[in-house]
Amino acid sequence: VANKQTYHVFLGLLPYQNVNPGALIERLTVNGQSQVADLGVSGMHTPVLLHFITTPISGEIHVRCEADPSTTDPYVFFLLNGIWIFDHPVEMRDVMAGRASQNALFYVQCGREPLRDLTSSVILRYGPQRKSSATRWIRLPYDSHGTETETVRNVSPESAMTDIKERWDSLLAKGAEFSTGDAKLDHLYKSSVINIFLLREKCAGVGSDGGDLYVVKPGATQYDNFWYRDASYIITALGVAGQADESEKSLRLLWQSGLEGMFGFWGQQESGVWQAPITEWDGQGQALWALGNHYEFTRDKEWLRRVYSSVRKGALWIKNATEETRSIAIYGERSISYGLLPPGEGEAIANSYVYYHNFWAILGLRQAIVAAEALDQEGDLKWMRATYEQFESDVLASVKLAYKRVGNNHFIPATPFDPKPRVWGALSALYPCRVLEPQNPMMTGTLALMEQDSREDLYHFDPDMIWTYMTADWATCYLIRDELDLYYRFFNGYVSHAAPTNVWVEIMHIQSRMGV
Repeated sequence: VANKQTYHVFLGLLPYQNVNPGALIERLTVNGQSQVADLGVSGMHTPVLLHFITTPISGEIHVRCEADPSTTDPYVFFLLNGIWIFDHPVEMRDVMAGRASQNALFYVQCGREPLRDLTSSVILRYGPQRKSSATRWIRLPYDSHGTETETVRNVSPESAMTDIKERWDSLLAKGAEFSTGDAKLDHLYKSSVINIFLLREKCAGVGSDGGDLYVVKPGATQYDNFWYRDASYIITALGVAGQADESEKSLRLLWQSGLEGMFGFWGQQESGVWQAPITEWDGQGQALWALGNHYEFTRDKEWLRRVYSSVRKGALWIKNATEETRSIAIYGERSISYGLLPPGEGEAIANSYVYYHNFWAILGLRQAIVAAEALDQEGDLKWMRATYEQFESDVLASVKLAYKRVGNNHFIPATPFDPKPRVWGALSALYPCRVLEPQNPMMTGTLALMEQDSREDLYHFDPDMIWTYMTADWATCYLIRDELDLYYRFFNGYVSHAAPTNVWVEIMHIQSRMGV
């Protein structure tokens, strides 16, 4: 566009699903000016149109669409259905009705772009080279403006490569040295650590003390979000990799209080619960596990004292929640859900009393006891140990009953009432929660059932899907059981499904080979 000329920019949204007010608030920005739109207020299939007036000095109009930090829905998606740019005033109702589109300086229908426009591509044309081995550098600047072309052109590729290599080497050198002698495995390990850093988001100054939070995320697109189910593994992996300082940064979100916006939703609530997303109670044990792991890796008691009130609140929430389900049936017989965590939605993809949640909570209480013992919290130790013993006893009694009634003495069902939801959550009873002994018959039967439904040495997930990441936990169960043939079978199955870029998808479609 022309410099110093005034333009009228309209951004249009058309929500395609119902959400509650506050659940999805979008922030749209045009050349630094921002407006927000609460899609829960407008309602499904009700157009939203925002009007901006801008006088650019860079010869460019930049449009940005993102979730506002105050949005409460953990499954954030973004909408932008239309962009209209006029060099003269226009009535909003005419834009809304479609009467002004043909007179717009620019009109973009978002969401129906051809694949060639959605896919980033570069076409290079250059003549024959005298030396076939000549090196050519391609500069693809990230988020730079057209006015900065000369700056980009003046970057020395060799110095840039040297600088970035030194930065990565310096960061990785702080961690553990890992070498198997197998180049593929060593590269997978190293690039996995690198990917954790690449996917982690630094959020400057948003901590309760004004410091930075570092949010670990499991993906770059669809999974550019926060779940305890992933975060607990990712942060613990940093600790295993000898990156104690980096795991500490990533744990701040778990224990700091008084956080605002999305960080307040992701963090621990005043009641002591960790739930991102809501009612997925496995986060309770997972957060305690991650915090406890950091102490056990570092033995840093000063850090533990800072986070202990959060650990205590988390354990107390389990105590209070399980006391509520200790009810006696009308005929005096104990319910099969007696003493379990409340019903919630879990990785069984079911809404019920989910055993996966309860196995994790047992491990979480165990880690809370470790913290209380380290700080000589005798008063807390008394009720923590009593809660742990009662809760573990209640869970095992329920599991044994469900194994008999619902699993027909063949497998541990995902919930106490239904054999159909996916049973893989029972893996956590052995790894990493260690609730059952390795050779427990209930564990043996569950593993055997999963073996019958495996494909390509991965866990088979619905008719056309194989589930990559859960296979890692599955293989570890065999390692703990000392069944090395089965361990290597599924470990190698997992390794062999890494992408050429040394990453894994969560789920892969068997027919198309496309991943999620």
